[in-house]
Amino acid sequence: MRRRIYLLLFLLALLQFSAFTAEAFQLQVSVSVNKRRVTVQETVTLTVSLQGSGIEKVSLPELFPSSFNVISKSDRPNLVQDAFGKPVGGRLIKYQLQPTFGGKFRLGAFSITYAGETYRVAGEVVEVQGPNPPPSKKREAENFDTVQNIPVYGSTVVKLAAEVDRSRAYVNEKITLSIRITHNSLEVSEIKLTEAPRLANFWNRELDLAKHVNPSREIFVGGRPFVTQLIPRFILYPTTSGKLTIPALSYSMNVLTAKGSKTMQAMTSPITIDVMPLPEKGQPPEFKGAVGSCNFRAELKEKVTKLGAPTHLVLEVETDGNIDSITPPPLPQIEGAKVYNLNRVSVKQEKELPVACWEADLVPTTAGKLTIPAISFAYFDPKQKGYQVIKSEPMMLEVIAPINKAKNEPNRRSFFSFLFAIFQLKVVRYGLLIILVGSGLAVGFILAKRQPEKSPPSPNTSKTPKKVSGQLNETLSENRPKSVAEELRRIVNSSFGKLHRGDERAYAGELLRTMRKIFETLFSVQSSELTAERIEELLLAKGVEIETCQKTKDLFQECEKICYTPVGLLPDAEEDRDKKYARFTQARETIFKLIEMIDGKI
Repeated sequence: MRRRIYLLLFLLALLQFSAFTAEAFQLQVSVSVNKRRVTVQETVTLTVSLQGSGIEKVSLPELFPSSFNVISKSDRPNLVQDAFGKPVGGRLIKYQLQPTFGGKFRLGAFSITYAGETYRVAGEVVEVQGPNPPPSKKREAENFDTVQNIPVYGSTVVKLAAEVDRSRAYVNEKITLSIRITHNSLEVSEIKLTEAPRLANFWNRELDLAKHVNPSREIFVGGRPFVTQLIPRFILYPTTSGKLTIPALSYSMNVLTAKGSKTMQAMTSPITIDVMPLPEKGQPPEFKGAVGSCNFRAELKEKVTKLGAPTHLVLEVETDGNIDSITPPPLPQIEGAKVYNLNRVSVKQEKELPVACWEADLVPTTAGKLTIPAISFAYFDPKQKGYQVIKSEPMMLEVIAPINKAKNEPNRRSFFSFLFAIFQLKVVRYGLLIILVGSGLAVGFILAKRQPEKSPPSPNTSKTPKKVSGQLNETLSENRPKSVAEELRRIVNSSFGKLHRGDERAYAGELLRTMRKIFETLFSVQSSELTAERIEELLLAKGVEIETCQKTKDLFQECEKICYTPVGLLPDAEEDRDKKYARFTQARETIFKLIEMIDGKI
């Protein structure tokens, strides 16, 4: 009997220990107010008590509407003991608040996540006697009442509305699309799109919800308090002018009420945007479509370089406009240098506005001090309703000529160089010439005496060479290319041998000569007038696809860069045969597409 009693007491102690342990990991929250009815001249004290391990590090959301002014605030630790006598962290937060207008308000309602669980506090309702809300809030409440199809679950009302920061904009001007949620529940969370929006004629980018949420505030609808919050969701850039429509957006959300949590769906109404075209008057030739507020910078990474060695030209545009569609400014003609491989590079976002960056290889072709002219960047500023042009400062580049090592080496003459120097003397040179001519005449006279006389050739013998010559000419005419296109194909195919032997300059020269001949045949463009930009312009005008235009432009720049680079500065060709053949195959495919245009013309 005693054993059973001891066992029962042990089980009760164990259950109590488990309850105490579970309680130790739970959060205890209490919210209270010192008054439930006040006037606008009085103050009310809101007290929030929290107990739990590490609760001093937990951040709390807004505990009261913005219509209350904070007279004083205190947030201090409140240490207590658990059931085992161990200290447990706590916080005691007190606000002394003064209302600004009359109505019923809920103070201290919030929701937090602690130890993997979500704790929701309903707060306390305080009635304020005083004047009605300002007229602006009345108008907002009236707009709320006029919207139809408001989801209603009992007394809980949730409404979504789409808003834009401007209903009239220029083409490619930034428009922020936000979702306004207005409700009278305890909390609305997990707001998600049910399907991707079809934003036709808009370049769009979705915002990160965690980083773009405005604080909530309280409004009144029919004398009842509601909470409203604006959530920016999309950045839009219209791509064409006219009346453009932003379609309705459908969202699902989790709504917390006094009876529990429910999943609801709501839909916004469509919005019409009046998009104006960019003015043609005053549009500078450098303009490439940038719209917004912009800053531009150009610089050389290396101010000193060797002849033929590339330096890096950096272009940066900082803008609040469409950073994804922005293009680099046109580069001026640089005397004594060539520009290759202008490509966009990624940059670490450290500034407030996004930055687009491009880098190009600038290869000097002459030694000395070169001046890089000012580079102009043009954009349209919607605030000033006009075009703006930013010019960089001219840049100086010092180009060092390669050192001729032969001039710096000591003059060491070998025996053969000594003989060659003696041979340079006119007396010795003419004397040797007379001896050689005399010896030749003597040898010829002796051989003529020893050679027997031969009968004259028959008349038929003289015809044989003519016949053979005719056959040879026919054979050569059969092997000769029948058109310019065949000749160019032959040059391209034979260039692989030079690449395989490691002669990069000869290989690039063959391809460059072929491309110049193609454009001279098709467009009557001289070699001196052919540039990468000219190639792109001519091919696009002829209807060639963009990919082929870009490949031709890149191949021309690569070959021209190799040909302009001095031999001593060319990189060592370490590619194996397969890599070289793959590179050659890609180049041949690009050039052969251009040669097909010649076939069609001829």
